Amino acid sequence: MTNYQNAASVEELWRRMAERPGRENRELDLTLQVPLIIGCTPDARPYIMILSQKRPWPINGLEAIDVQVGSRTSPIGENWSLTFILRDWSLLHAFAEICLAFADRIRTASSRNSALREIYSTVDQWHRLLKSITHTNRQAILRGVCGELLAAEKVMRLSGRPLETVMQAWTGPYGAPQDYSFDAEHRYWEIKTVHSSARRITISSPEQLNIADKQISLITIVLDTPTNNDDKQLISLPRIIERLRQLADDPYLIGQCIDNGLNALGLDIRSDIAMHTMFEVGPVRVYDVKDRFPRVTPSMLPNGVTNLTYTVEQESIEPFAITNGKAPSALEK
Repeated sequence: MTNYQNAASVEELWRRMAERPGRENRELDLTLQVPLIIGCTPDARPYIMILSQKRPWPINGLEAIDVQVGSRTSPIGENWSLTFILRDWSLLHAFAEICLAFADRIRTASSRNSALREIYSTVDQWHRLLKSITHTNRQAILRGVCGELLAAEKVMRLSGRPLETVMQAWTGPYGAPQDYSFDAEHRYWEIKTVHSSARRITISSPEQLNIADKQISLITIVLDTPTNNDDKQLISLPRIIERLRQLADDPYLIGQCIDNGLNALGLDIRSDIAMHTMFEVGPVRVYDVKDRFPRVTPSMLPNGVTNLTYTVEQESIEPFAITNGKAPSALEK
């Protein structure tokens, strides 16, 4: 029996199991006094299962991990299970490290009961360490990505470029000043996802609207929390991706560009939040950033001023609007 002593080997085992989900599992280390088993659920979610002779208590409040207490019939009295199921594949490495931490705690525990207590202690420490990674932050990232991808079709139509070219120019996930960058032509598009009630737009840096050597267009797109239950009139990340693939001559390239961007953001398309979060789409407006467009540029900053973020009143940029309209055709079937 192989003992998996590093996170990479555990990750690789989960990836292999995900190819045949729900069909196999493996005990991580046969020398442990409390069995620690890893596998994948039928829907290809990595899990860690700990078997116990006494009933574990449930754990709540974890965003990326579903914790389940189960019962089973065991000839040796291990009639209970505590199972940790990963919801977000982008966190697989951290999940593997938690798995190895569980194994280390069990290995050094003085008894089966103390081993189970050590599991809860480990979860509590990781939870407190990582609780700044909130559901709200993930929701904001997802909302911004949906806005950027919805805008791809608008950029395609206004620029006259193929969708494949547009998606290869998607630089938003990589920290570029603008979200779509056609460097050879010095042509750029910045996307802002706003609420319908918003009166201001946040500009993340003086470089974002700096037209000293660029031509920049600003697109605002309204994405709101749904106010009705008509699922057909709402969008989600999977629906947007499906629409873009339908529009493309090369769907594989589109998928590759999107996957790379989502990976850069740490956003897993298979996670619950990405699969099931819906948005109501409102108007899209396009603005031409010209010399008199209200903004802060790098040349305006005094020495020593860095990392400047500022807001612009939406009303003040209306004279620069070149188009506005209904929701993008990602809603069309």
